[in-house]
Amino acid sequence: MTEKKKPREWFAEVGPEDGQDPREFHRKVAPKPKNRKALQLCAQVRESLMWILGTECNDEVLASLDVIDVQPFPTSARVLVTVAPALSAEVTDPATILERLHAANGLLRSAVARAVHRKKVPELLFTFRPRDCT
Repeated sequence: MTEKKKPREWFAEVGPEDGQDPREFHRKVAPKPKNRKALQLCAQVRESLMWILGTECNDEVLASLDVIDVQPFPTSARVLVTVAPALSAEVTDPATILERLHAANGLLRSAVARAVHRKKVPELLFTFRPRDCT
């Protein structure tokens, strides 16, 4: 007759994962973004602003801008839109660009309201970033 092995002899040493469910131990969990809905709204605002500035805007200075980034500022009720001149555009004065964006804020916000289905449209704040010359 063979002697039964004791449970201690089945393994070399006890590890921190011993006694856990193997399905839980091997599950790959990707961390969720902290504010997924706010980031989703910012992406929709970015797409709509890129479309509006490129097609519907009658101002050639605003039509020559690229929307670089849109971030919640500090929540999704207000978003910070970073714009830069297009690669083919002549660089104009940042103060002039921000002044024209401020003047067209109502038009831009109403166009964003048509594109984004929310009860309250976020307030748009603009910042200018010059293009890198690399």
